[in-house]
Amino acid sequence: MYDEWIDAKDGYVYGHDFVVKTRAILYGKAADCIGMSNCADFNLSVDPIGDVYPCASLSGNPAAKLGNIGDAPLVDIVNDERSTTFRNRAVDPQCAECKWQHVCHGGCMSRAYKFTGNINSRDFYCPGLFEIYEHVAGRLAKHSIAPGTRNPWHMTDGLDPALVPFKQTATKEPPKVIPIHSIREG
Repeated sequence: MYDEWIDAKDGYVYGHDFVVKTRAILYGKAADCIGMSNCADFNLSVDPIGDVYPCASLSGNPAAKLGNIGDAPLVDIVNDERSTTFRNRAVDPQCAECKWQHVCHGGCMSRAYKFTGNINSRDFYCPGLFEIYEHVAGRLAKHSIAPGTRNPWHMTDGLDPALVPFKQTATKEPPKVIPIHSIREG
């Protein structure tokens, strides 16, 4: 299906995953949260009752719950040791040697956690992701398009360049506490 998509002339259908995987190969870095080196630096999920999770995919999983905005300020939840653990995912030793480590970083932390209970494990779909990246690179080569240079700085993996100055500014200033009223009140 990817082959038909990449070879399409006019009237092609936008395939998000095709675009994301192609972009990752072309730019030499992750193009979505699944391949970000530390996705929990940029992702956070707050469910309707105020429970906070490192990712929407883990919402509802009591073992992944970081806290509740009705019980503590969000800034405290984010700076808590448990939250920090999710933001400091280690690279699986097998991944460190992988050809596509710079675009994948062990894959989706949430899937690794769901399948193994360990965020530092490789994504369950690692073998499939490897094949996808290989296939995309091969198809691009047939169009005389070389993969991008490995991007060594992954702080902004997956972020729109317009957001980079915000991220850099935000990390230099002390966090602001914004009071959040509990939805349980009233």
